[in-house]
Amino acid sequence: HDTALISAGIAIGAGSLTLARRIGGGGSSSSSAHGGSNAADQKRLDPPQPAVAERIGFVGLGNIGSRKVLALLHAGVPPVIFDTDAVKVARLARRGATPAASLAELARACDVVITSLPTPDIVREVVLGASGLLGAMPRGALLVEMSTNGVDEVRALAAACAARGVGMVDAPINDAP
Repeated sequence: HDTALISAGIAIGAGSLTLARRIGGGGSSSSSAHGGSNAADQKRLDPPQPAVAERIGFVGLGNIGSRKVLALLHAGVPPVIFDTDAVKVARLARRGATPAASLAELARACDVVITSLPTPDIVREVVLGASGLLGAMPRGALLVEMSTNGVDEVRALAAACAARGVGMVDAPINDAP
């Protein structure tokens, strides 16, 4: 049985994080000429189902981060979210995101954690701090760091992630159209 794939993309810098979505199969094999729907028609009508079970977490709900979370929600991928601003968290939770009580809770619940933070110092504290993400991320998880950092900061983050068996992608973005 063949399964069609469509993509829901979230722009990240020069590339994109693409979340594969599966269109479900099933349905009647009768011909649409006979008043029924064939399998191809049914595939177009079935709601898309996630192709992978990864749970995505998002830290940093400022102007850019909030838009990325809304894009995930629009694509049918409700992320786990964290920010120090409870108002921003509540606004996105009303739209379908799942709030985490702490960075560690988010890190334990997610296979992929995306950060979009305002300064390298905040990135360092959020990722590497005593209550940061990295200490709670499981081996095999992936950190996608979207903040703008210098080369030395990125190398330090990548080395710390590698030492814990966590993958890391540096994917800086800016707010330019």
